[in-house]
Amino acid sequence: FNIKLKPNRNYYLNLKKEDNLNIKSKEPIIFGKFIKKNNFDNNKIKLNLVIFIDGLINKVTEDENIFEKIMPNTKKFFSNGINFKNHHSNGEWSYPSAANFFSGLHLQNHKMYHPLKHQMLDDNIKTLAEVFSEENFVTLKFNGNWRMTPTYGLDRGFDRNIYKRGMPATDVISHFKHSDDTFYNTNKFAWLTFFDLHGEDVVTKNKLVTEDLLFEENMFDAFNPKNEKNTNKTKSVFLAKDEEEIKFYYKKCNFLDHQLKILYDYIEEKYSEDEVLINLITDHGVSFIDNDKKLLADKRIRIPWIIKSGKIKNSEKYSNEITENVDIMKTILEINNIDTNRLKLDGNLPKILGGKIKEYSISQSLFPNQSYKCRIDFQKITLFYETKNKVNNNGKLNILDKNLDYNIKE
Repeated sequence: FNIKLKPNRNYYLNLKKEDNLNIKSKEPIIFGKFIKKNNFDNNKIKLNLVIFIDGLINKVTEDENIFEKIMPNTKKFFSNGINFKNHHSNGEWSYPSAANFFSGLHLQNHKMYHPLKHQMLDDNIKTLAEVFSEENFVTLKFNGNWRMTPTYGLDRGFDRNIYKRGMPATDVISHFKHSDDTFYNTNKFAWLTFFDLHGEDVVTKNKLVTEDLLFEENMFDAFNPKNEKNTNKTKSVFLAKDEEEIKFYYKKCNFLDHQLKILYDYIEEKYSEDEVLINLITDHGVSFIDNDKKLLADKRIRIPWIIKSGKIKNSEKYSNEITENVDIMKTILEINNIDTNRLKLDGNLPKILGGKIKEYSISQSLFPNQSYKCRIDFQKITLFYETKNKVNNNGKLNILDKNLDYNIKE
């Protein structure tokens, strides 16, 4: 066969067990490992799916009426799931939060924090995908968040991994459906990143809508059609309350929800409730919802987590127990009956799912040349800590500096 392959594309070669194929090319080609197409274990969950919506705020999902108004399709799809309403991010931005998800460890253990250094997750730390791969699951990831690029080492263990910075929801869903059709008769773990709410690092009411999103101007009353250049260089974590930005944000949530309906319909058509375990998660909230100046304020740290599966035999729709992002890896693995004791995870299986009550959650901000900040949430109080001195470029604080500011929120 003489075949012309287009660059930067993925092609599947379907081979039978005894086939022998000799391939020659004048140009470089990258080959992935063999993946068995018909390798289904009925005792395992057929589809483990993580729907990761970057920057989704708790305010959208915690109130039933708001949830119904802004994201009606998502609310309907997860109506028979469990909504964790006291869930917390372990950090205020995407990079360390990504490591929380894929390692199940707090910042001091995964050590991924520096915005400029090229860090990689330690080889001795098992990633979520590596664990699933060892259990003979096909592992898939489709991602547009540049703080989750494959070069960080968080993606070790994925059989198929497509990354494109800012990949829109339509592409993510299309890639997933194509791969799921190909490997339908297998046990799978799939991670889908939806970056549509987050946008670029700089967020402003006057920013241009990227052509990837294909929005029409008349769809958004908060959209500025004058093509004004963005001159606001304030990072999104420090933005003040902005009513127009809030309105624009909710419109983006609603538009994403209609795109997600394609994914929801596909899952409901192809799978039964007992065949799936689906998690809706996020890494952090946004700062422009209110005027709270604390970096680790509720608007960024209190975030959604909703889980659904026919394997979960619980009639409760809500849980007010304390949970945090490091709990997600342990929870997914435990529901799949995968032993997590050997992994030494920092997370906890929530009591509502058969685990135990967590006494507190911890959220940290470790950023070079800034003060170290920490937030600890208990059931009745929240503690905020901040050092008076700044950490150095290596994230270290002078050990002689014992000056801490703290306050308590009832």
